[in-house]
Amino acid sequence: MGRFLIVLLAFIALFIASLSAYALPLNNHTALELAYSYKILMFPALYVYWLFPGALILLAYWVFAQWQKRHTASALTLTQAILFAISSIVFIVWINLWHYEQFILALAALAVISICLFILYLTYPLTENKMSGRLPISIAFAAIAFLTFLTIGFLFISNNLIDFGLSRQLWAVVLLTCAAALALAIRFHLYDAAFPAVFIWFLIGVAIANNFNELLVTTAALFLSGVLIVGIIFIRKRLPSNANKKRL
Repeated sequence: MGRFLIVLLAFIALFIASLSAYALPLNNHTALELAYSYKILMFPALYVYWLFPGALILLAYWVFAQWQKRHTASALTLTQAILFAISSIVFIVWINLWHYEQFILALAALAVISICLFILYLTYPLTENKMSGRLPISIAFAAIAFLTFLTIGFLFISNNLIDFGLSRQLWAVVLLTCAAALALAIRFHLYDAAFPAVFIWFLIGVAIANNFNELLVTTAALFLSGVLIVGIIFIRKRLPSNANKKRL
């Protein structure tokens, strides 16, 4: 019961803070208003960010599922509860850092969230790709991972770090390629189609946002989306014999 309460309270705080970041101006702007005040080629079309409310709904179901499973062999562990709580608390901290334009600290916060969600993700068996298992965590992890790549690109622009002979367009392509490589690695090694699907959602949004005004970025985003689609459909690695066991 105590572990479930930790997760429930963390989720309620996360839910309230996330909705506030979308709707209410903090430091005279919402999260998206601040983001789009800069011209970042990697930023996707606004519709893409509806993924985050969707992820919250999935996490709400995941929390409810933990209540249902509390007396079973697959009940929430203390490690899982702590990891979820830490990631939620740090996300709330990230919201404040972002609004007050502490971008380097915001990136560090996203890194902490990504690590916590990744470890939480690894606590599930490779075959537990369902709503009560690792699927909501996978989608949340993917969204935060892509947001981390966006923040890196944002830092290059906001701090005038475009250098090393590469243009803004090439930096965008490099970061998008790194993001797609991560998604493919997760798909191949962890047997997860949901993670790269989230990245496809973002990449198509990047292409739509640029609308062929930046042909290199748009073409790269569409090409990488195609690569991930092929990866989801055709990657068929055999599951190991211990795939049904919890990994942590």
